[in-house]
Amino acid sequence: NAFTALAAIVRQLIAWSLCHGIPWSTSPEYQLRLAEHKNFDAARAEFETWDDYSIIQMDNLFIQNYRLDPATLYASRDEYIAANFLKSLIAEWAKKQNEQQTVIETLPVLVIRDVPFIIDPYKRQLIRFNDPEKIISFDELKFNNGFYFFDLDTIAFRPAIDLRGPEALADRIFSVTIQATIIDAPSKMHKSIQDDMNRRSQAQSWGFYLGDKKVSLRLSGVLPHIDLAGTDFTVDWRLRQMRETEQPWNNISFDDFEMDDNGDKYLCFFNTQTHELYMPPEDLTELPEHIVVLEIPNELDLDPIAVAREYGSDLYELLIEHPIAENLTAKVSPLSETGLPAMVENNIRIQQNSTNEKQNRRGR
Repeated sequence: NAFTALAAIVRQLIAWSLCHGIPWSTSPEYQLRLAEHKNFDAARAEFETWDDYSIIQMDNLFIQNYRLDPATLYASRDEYIAANFLKSLIAEWAKKQNEQQTVIETLPVLVIRDVPFIIDPYKRQLIRFNDPEKIISFDELKFNNGFYFFDLDTIAFRPAIDLRGPEALADRIFSVTIQATIIDAPSKMHKSIQDDMNRRSQAQSWGFYLGDKKVSLRLSGVLPHIDLAGTDFTVDWRLRQMRETEQPWNNISFDDFEMDDNGDKYLCFFNTQTHELYMPPEDLTELPEHIVVLEIPNELDLDPIAVAREYGSDLYELLIEHPIAENLTAKVSPLSETGLPAMVENNIRIQQNSTNEKQNRRGR
């Protein structure tokens, strides 16, 4: 019947041009009435052999053409019910995909030669971040004694095949060793375990780093952001500046910052209205309004990846000691906690003394 040959029905439906459509009945009891007599299990089994592309194509036909009269599409009632059941299978598939994607987004990201890969334990694939067409199947990895191994072609970023020959080709090879738990059970890679794995990878030259979405975005060229007294700035360490994200022409140079006594933080006076640095004049006699003091993390905490690239440092080693922060925020302090109040008092005293001296001269 129609349910034991769902593939044939689907091929018939796809053959229709996009100007025709597949109707979607919202009547569940209509489907249930035939469920006792038709082989829904066989239909489900057939559906589970489809790849993602085929499912998405069929779903697009449903979405685009749901209004048309079913009588124009189906030769029998069985075909009509089969199509409706197919729609319910697609809905189940979409829900499962969303649930899996939610889980995947919580998993660590495998970084190899500064290129991040998403670990997909459901499809058993390493998927290149921001380039999902580039995939390494788990089946392409060699397994032995609790570890996966493969030689990476650093040009194609694929497992290397027959590149061990000529020296020019051999230079393209980068050997990677990955503990099996990372590939087979990435959900077990909690923060402390990730840190331990990263240290072991560094010490034993396994060739990988376990990061997260923040690391992936930064390696893909996304610059870090920092909150300066409630205003978002983009950190560009290469150009030694911070640019106001909404008004990038307003930028602050790192050269204009002072360092704290320990050399760990940058310090500056900041105008919360104009979002610019403030330089107090030497003859200041009153505390200015809208001015605060900012304490900003140094470049190792702001952008360890940019620092590693600039100085040729080992990226993974630096990230172990200086992981990318979740949220960068400058510490804000009022002027009352600085030396400016004392400076103002001293300037007022000097000004008063100068005035008194002038008055005394006139009185002589």
